[in-house]
Amino acid sequence: MPKSFPTEYVFDTATSDKGMTKKDRALFHTYNPNGAVESLPDHWDFMSDDGKTFWAGLSYMYWKGDNWHARKLREIAVGDRKTFTTQDVAYHAMKCREMAKEAVEEIAKKRAAEEAKKRAAE
Repeated sequence: MPKSFPTEYVFDTATSDKGMTKKDRALFHTYNPNGAVESLPDHWDFMSDDGKTFWAGLSYMYWKGDNWHARKLREIAVGDRKTFTTQDVAYHAMKCREMAKEAVEEIAKKRAAEEAKKRAAE
């Protein structure tokens, strides 16, 4: 049976959600540096290397503050949502990690296109 862990452990020390209650799992994935939400890019990761372009569309999809799955985890962790399952938490955490990988690929594509455009202009 899952057990509740001390807050400090859930927020700072834990490296996985193994053995946690579903509420602690949601808190772990939302606030712990090893959690799923933290795997998503920061807002400034969507800025071009020269600092002149901000990829807002990518930011809306992948930024940890705007990502739909990250918001759902926050709703479960601290919001008004009273009923949820362990599978809800696991699903949104999995989708955050998948979207983090997609974000890295999409940002790399944007940077490569920007570099190619820069070379063509020279």
